[in-house]
Amino acid sequence: MQLLFNLPIKIDDHFLIPADTTTWTAYGYSRAIGGMTPYRDRASFATLSKALVPTTSYGKSLSNTFGVYMIAFDYPRPAFYVGVAGNDGRAPDGIKKRISKHRVKATGSHIGLTQSKTGGVHHPMQWQYFAKLRARYFFENDTFDRCADARLVIGQMALSSLQPTTKLEYFEHLIYENVNNIRDYIYQLFWPGVEQSSVILLTSGSNNGLASQSPEIILWDESLHQY
Repeated sequence: MQLLFNLPIKIDDHFLIPADTTTWTAYGYSRAIGGMTPYRDRASFATLSKALVPTTSYGKSLSNTFGVYMIAFDYPRPAFYVGVAGNDGRAPDGIKKRISKHRVKATGSHIGLTQSKTGGVHHPMQWQYFAKLRARYFFENDTFDRCADARLVIGQMALSSLQPTTKLEYFEHLIYENVNNIRDYIYQLFWPGVEQSSVILLTSGSNNGLASQSPEIILWDESLHQY
């Protein structure tokens, strides 16, 4: 089974990404119902659905698009996330909802109605670290963070409308664990010449998943990676 990745897109080419203009004192986080959330006023865009607003037909289509997805950020250091969105559950989340949550994490935004609620977005340690770096970077540059540097790549299993979570997780695991140096290769596609150790890995773990027969990954440069 082949997993085919499309060309990277700039997320802000297909979505309006409103800045969170609220003040964030000392870049702190607090424990809330459902996990950790930034200790700041509710984001100026308020809700998850308004964190990314589709502006193109492609952007709208991502609500019902499933597969393995990767996000690359450029500032203030390269940062990388790989995740999955399968469509074999009762009410599956498409990639649009997933990347909306990642946008909220990247900008360190609090979307809960109160400080004791996360608003449906938990902020893990890796994202906390990255969001603090970004917040300082954009503050020092006297501008708001609209995630203009964020790029998205989507991979789907070929010749199949069904994108089962366990099979997607197998491919995600290969990338996360850098099997056969696949993640290193992907880093070079995003950031030519980058040192692997300088990239912040935002994914905190992965499931082994279920291997397909003769699994292969084809990246957007048409390189073939067999497992």
